[in-house]
Amino acid sequence: NLSYLAVYGAGSALALLAGLLYGRLWRRLSWPQSALTGMGMSASNTVFVGFPIVSELIGPAAAIAMTLGVLVENLLVLPIVLLAAGRDSDLPWQRSLLQSLRTLARNPIIWAIVAGVGCSALELRLPYLLDRSLQIVGSAAPGVALLMIGGVLVGQRLQDVKLDLFAVVGGKLLLHPLCVLTMLLLLPSLPA
Repeated sequence: NLSYLAVYGAGSALALLAGLLYGRLWRRLSWPQSALTGMGMSASNTVFVGFPIVSELIGPAAAIAMTLGVLVENLLVLPIVLLAAGRDSDLPWQRSLLQSLRTLARNPIIWAIVAGVGCSALELRLPYLLDRSLQIVGSAAPGVALLMIGGVLVGQRLQDVKLDLFAVVGGKLLLHPLCVLTMLLLLPSLPA
């Protein structure tokens, strides 16, 4: 769905730009820190948090929306973040771009999407036992991800990141949806 990709991609790019500008101009952060701020504002928790919630609300269509969202995050947001994060290094931008693309090519999420699209296009079905096993593992992923995130955050001092935390949370929960809504109103209409 190219219209969906255009709307979500443009909205995500706007939120990413806002995060980069906030980091560089307002907070005077380094390029890597500004890139992470922009990523925090523009990349949703699509796989681990968003999908389980949206699938309960809208059913099977959530898988399509989630896949398109992950494509935008991995093929647009992540390469831009990697490029921006590498700005402080001595590498020319072309080499930094190549390095970003190599990192992206090793991303298992990209390979999973490619495999899923290929199997869907060829109408291949997994054997029941394997399909059911993957469903069970997939349903455990959100809980494991939240546990991992909690483990990473243990020991973090809130006062060290307080200002940026509120900006990133506000960007993710308010700015990014508003940017996507703006693009939805400006770009070609999508069916419900």
